Amino acid sequence: SSSSSSSSSSSSSSSRAPKNDADTFYETTKGTMIQKLMCRWWYAIEWPSNEVAESSAPAGHDTLDGMPGVFICVKGDSIGEILDKRDPATCPSLKNLKKKNCNELKGLLLEALNKQREQLVEHEVR
Repeated sequence: SSSSSSSSSSSSSSSRAPKNDADTFYETTKGTMIQKLMCRWWYAIEWPSNEVAESSAPAGHDTLDGMPGVFICVKGDSIGEILDKRDPATCPSLKNLKKKNCNELKGLLLEALNKQREQLVEHEVR
């Protein structure tokens, strides 16, 4: 009886994948804030900058709808190539958000949640 209980507990623990650094990070307060911010960053972070977002398509390129600052080549030898003028150093990526301290992340998350809530209330069917 004791051998069956020990084998069942060892088999259940061995069926779980070992935790990696990413799993551990997401269980932290900072990791949780980043996860929640990644779902609504556009309410609190301006990216790309207005300057890039409002820039005109270069000659021989068309703007990609819904992707300000990104253009596709439509003429010449580079047809189909993408030109991305957005700054990757400022994009709201996991890599960049991890560099921020918890107070800054908290402020951004609260701003995003408040703005998201405001928009939801504004568009609520009455």
